[in-house]
Amino acid sequence: MAKTNKQRWPEYVYRAFASGCYGGFGEEDLETFTKRWKDPIIETFERVLREGRGGDKVIAIFALGYANVPQTRSLLLPLLESDVRRERWASAYALGKLHEEQALPVLHRCLQEARSAPSVAEAFEDENLWLDTMRIDMSSLLGNWGQLSSIPVLRSALKVTWEWEQLFLAGLPDGSELEMITPWEEYEYELAYALGQLGAFGALTGIVLSPSRQRVLAVHLASGALQLHKKETDFFTLIVLDTSVQKELAKVLEHRFGHSEAEQTKYIQQFPHDYFREGMQAPKPFYGNGPRDNERGESTEEKNL
Repeated sequence: MAKTNKQRWPEYVYRAFASGCYGGFGEEDLETFTKRWKDPIIETFERVLREGRGGDKVIAIFALGYANVPQTRSLLLPLLESDVRRERWASAYALGKLHEEQALPVLHRCLQEARSAPSVAEAFEDENLWLDTMRIDMSSLLGNWGQLSSIPVLRSALKVTWEWEQLFLAGLPDGSELEMITPWEEYEYELAYALGQLGAFGALTGIVLSPSRQRVLAVHLASGALQLHKKETDFFTLIVLDTSVQKELAKVLEHRFGHSEAEQTKYIQQFPHDYFREGMQAPKPFYGNGPRDNERGESTEEKNL
């Protein structure tokens, strides 16, 4: 529960607001909460859990989870069965961070819940953006937890999200622009990384992916096996600039995926382009009848750029 010299409250308070607020945490959120409930301390969060609702209650759930006080489990376990989705998801994540076994099947169910309709109007609503952030965090949690029972859930979520993405893209007008990396792409990458942590190197088999997405996800799988997120250097920088990491990735791509030396080089050197390949321009949906890699590992898609 440490706090820095510039912080009035313990670190867990700021983490709770960052996790519970739509669109990220601002000081005004903490000020509003304090005016309504008084100081953000454990006793206050317990009271909010009993009397509050909506965003305040979600923040209280995260706060009690991050604080990990003796009563955390007894207070949050009943909320795993809450009818309110945000309460249920927040409780599952908070207890999952503590490796509470009862949270594991709830985390699995969260990742199996249906996504919003594949439209801009719904995909970028505040609640759905928050849910995607939680999906990313839950995937990371499950990869770090190391429970092999999570493999089919993570793999299914990857397949479903990719297929949802294609429906989303199909509904966009020609020339539409998107963020550089959408929340669901980040989610897919985190799913692949978690599957790599769990040793599920065949997870991409049977998912019809575009050549560029196949390569990006394979590199994330390999990165998960190497636990690259645990290194202090930025993940993207490691892959692009660190030659020792590139050699380790090449070994995983050879030993776990059976890729030739030329394919290993292509996957690693092509990673920055594949990762940002469309820039702001939304790509066309891919259903498996588009360009494929030829026998030399070259994509007709890139050859025509």
